[in-house]
Amino acid sequence: MENDKKMIAELCGRYHVLMIEDDYLADLGVDKRCLPLHYYDTNQLTVYIRSFSKTFLPGIRLGTMVFSDALRDTVIQQKYLSDICTSGIAQGALNFFLTSGMYDRHVRKVNACYRRKLVKAKAILSHADLTGFSFHVPRQGLFLWITLPIEISAKRIAQKLAQKNIIVSRYGILDKEAQGLRLCIAGVPEKELDSLETMLKIIREEKAEPKNESST
Repeated sequence: MENDKKMIAELCGRYHVLMIEDDYLADLGVDKRCLPLHYYDTNQLTVYIRSFSKTFLPGIRLGTMVFSDALRDTVIQQKYLSDICTSGIAQGALNFFLTSGMYDRHVRKVNACYRRKLVKAKAILSHADLTGFSFHVPRQGLFLWITLPIEISAKRIAQKLAQKNIIVSRYGILDKEAQGLRLCIAGVPEKELDSLETMLKIIREEKAEPKNESST
């Protein structure tokens, strides 16, 4: 992964391509060797964006940007045209949260919570009958992926899951080539991760159902 980032930064530098990096999962994860692409950019061709929505408060609508001096006037102008100014109260609250040390303590709790969820999800999937499909649970982050057999429709699975109050948005359905589902654990309490069992049962039932063949 890090070698890929270095290669991308090198290619963008060679062909003078501006990169926009949306590091929306910043601070979520304990692997300090996982660095942003901006770190490898020595040509000042990266606009690095990060928010606090996943770690602090989604509704605060605050983020930060790092960009080169050459883009300063353009970025400030676009920001002004977008919303004139950002709430001073929200900025003050976030500043206090950061400088008081509460943010660091909060992030450690959030990371610990997500790690427990990922460990539990991996344990459930590892002990399930996954004949014909596979899964990927990362070491950190908010998402896990299940790859379905080609004969199973991800959209149909999503419809059946909805009947069990397990909602899969269209953004959670991967494209036809990937043929799978992306699952987000952010809003799922740890004790409700057992719903993965329900999802796997639905997938197995769908796989076992005979498919209607068109008559010749």
